[in-house]
Amino acid sequence: MSKSAEIGQRIRHLVELEEIIGTMRSLAGVRVQQAHATLPGIRQYTESIDRALAEAYPLLPTTDGNEPNIEPHTGIVVLGSEHGFVGLYNERLVDTVGELLAAAPDSTVLLVGSRAVEHARERGVTVAWSCPMATHVESVVDITSGLAEEVYRRVARGEFHRLFLVYARSAPGLQWQIQAEQVLPFDFTSYRSSEKTPQRPHHYLDAEELVERLADEFVFAEFMRATTEAFASENDARLATMSSAHDNIERQIGTMQQSERVERQAEITLELLDVITGAEAAEDE
Repeated sequence: MSKSAEIGQRIRHLVELEEIIGTMRSLAGVRVQQAHATLPGIRQYTESIDRALAEAYPLLPTTDGNEPNIEPHTGIVVLGSEHGFVGLYNERLVDTVGELLAAAPDSTVLLVGSRAVEHARERGVTVAWSCPMATHVESVVDITSGLAEEVYRRVARGEFHRLFLVYARSAPGLQWQIQAEQVLPFDFTSYRSSEKTPQRPHHYLDAEELVERLADEFVFAEFMRATTEAFASENDARLATMSSAHDNIERQIGTMQQSERVERQAEITLELLDVITGAEAAEDE
């Protein structure tokens, strides 16, 4: 096989790879759009619970505000990626987990996302529980429900009382920002200053149970929001990686096409020289 033919074969392989990358890039873009379309509804739901808490909290009997001074055990929930091709996405999440573990070495780590689990274990992080990350926006609810059940099961066992949520928030321009937010114990500070409404809200549950359930639902909604943000961010990272790979392949194809033309021209020139040399030899005879 001539050198130009070899280059042509390599170009065809690169074109096939470019098509695969283009498909992955398109799929990631669609998933980002789907996640962003879902987020406003989740935020509205969270705001509704927030308003309900503001009305329900003043129904509680007045207390002295003193809480037991207990050193809480810590849990860390990490929302990572299920698949690869996301650049440094998982590494940055694990970096943040490392910072939290430095402050609380005995923390229990719960991790969502198979690829993130691999990175965490490679870095020596002990993962107490893990599950796959959502691979399409419709599965976010199931992932969030399973995560919330596991968290509250461990809280009920007294395994931890303080919980940090580590995830990436999607930002414009295929960017993402790592967030580390404390979600437990629930912070009622903003509701303590709420004034009682002129008309007492109707409720069928005991005031304490009502507030507790609303707080649990608020935390669940925050899990849902964060999981959706993480899903969008994973696909942002993948879209950026695939776009970079696509541009790189485009450059390689352009360079190799130029090389193919040069080699083909050289081969044609050599063939012409052979023909001319052969013709001259025939004339001499």
